[in-house]
Amino acid sequence: MKFKSKKFILSSTLIGGSLLPLLAVSCQTVTEKSETKEKNEETLSENVVESTPNNENDNKVEENVAESGESDESHEKTAEKAAEAGKSDESREKSQQDADKSEQKLKIATWNIQTFGGERTVRQSPRYYAVLETLKHIDADIYALQEIVKNGGDKKATNLAEDLNKFEETKTDNRNTWEIQTLLSENPNKKGQAEYFAFLYKSNKVSATNLRLFLDTENSIDFSRPPLLADFQLLNSKDKFTLGTFHLDAPGAKKGKEEASAEFSGQGEQEVKEAIGLTKIFETFKAENATGDLIIMGDSNIKDDHSEKIFQSDAYVNLNVKTGYRDFANNLKNYRTTFSGQGWKENQGNNNYKNSYDKFLILDQGPTNVELAQPEEYRVNIADAFLPSDKGGYLDKTLASEYYIQVRGTEKYKDANSVPISTLLSNFTDHAPAVIFYTYTISDNK
Repeated sequence: MKFKSKKFILSSTLIGGSLLPLLAVSCQTVTEKSETKEKNEETLSENVVESTPNNENDNKVEENVAESGESDESHEKTAEKAAEAGKSDESREKSQQDADKSEQKLKIATWNIQTFGGERTVRQSPRYYAVLETLKHIDADIYALQEIVKNGGDKKATNLAEDLNKFEETKTDNRNTWEIQTLLSENPNKKGQAEYFAFLYKSNKVSATNLRLFLDTENSIDFSRPPLLADFQLLNSKDKFTLGTFHLDAPGAKKGKEEASAEFSGQGEQEVKEAIGLTKIFETFKAENATGDLIIMGDSNIKDDHSEKIFQSDAYVNLNVKTGYRDFANNLKNYRTTFSGQGWKENQGNNNYKNSYDKFLILDQGPTNVELAQPEEYRVNIADAFLPSDKGGYLDKTLASEYYIQVRGTEKYKDANSVPISTLLSNFTDHAPAVIFYTYTISDNK
């Protein structure tokens, strides 16, 4: 904005007359007006100067508004990114949930059930009751069972599958179906050592085919009881694997039949020869299966002191065969599986287990499928099975004692209340089961 100042014009004819005072007054007035004008102009000028910061403030306000707009846009973008990140997190979480659903795990157990199937192994007997309830308690998907007696033991083992199926019918959900396959392992050169091996498994999860004995005549291993092999196919996956089970020669030398091992104190030559000879199963399998998995398991009868020297020898290492142990030497107390009723009585339930006979030998080719149990989970603690539940027990001592009296009579104990835990254990088994896991991925297109 421009500010105009007024101009005063005086005629020369008036200067010579009496108008001088007027001129003076006029001049004074003009001067005053001029001064006033100057003051006004100064004031206006000051106002203009003062108005400048306000204009700057206006500019800043405009800038702030612009910046605020940019900030809002930035917040919107940040919110969009956060939303996208949230979706990404949800997607990742869903993917993980899908992965968790698609990855499954089988529990596999090995168990020597000690001369199972004799005439006293009827359904209402302490042994049959304890074995059946232990199978329920472990709830494995596949069991490899050893020491089922030759004369009629296979039929008693079949009863286990029947009774497990009856148990499943009592469930409201997650029901399984059970099947059992048995095969007699017998060497005509080893009289009196024949027994049935069995695979007991959930048939709604796996199928078992091609049961066969491993007979290695070329290398003259001459197993006392030839190991049993079977091929397993998962029903909801492309994965398949082979399992084997064994029960090696009884430990120690036998007068007139077997010499003591010169290298392994306390062992006989036969069980040592068989333990090393198990490598032949892996050699044969690898020659026929470049990517398949093989797990063999059972009662080795190899003592603690010799376990690593035999089963981690070059013969096994060169085949990439591993044991089911995690740091065997430092976790030995968890890997011992044999016990006795008398030992339980003498130790008052403490330090029951004596030898690490029951083992897994693993050839895991291709992607890793076999998962080792933690040391404290490896052995199922059945030595305390008849104790109260808060002390690790899961069997009914009173019921088992009543079964004992029914089968054995009152010759030794007058009634069920008199039957001690040590006696019930002696009529149960002398081996604890051991477990391992097999992981796999569910496949829609098998």
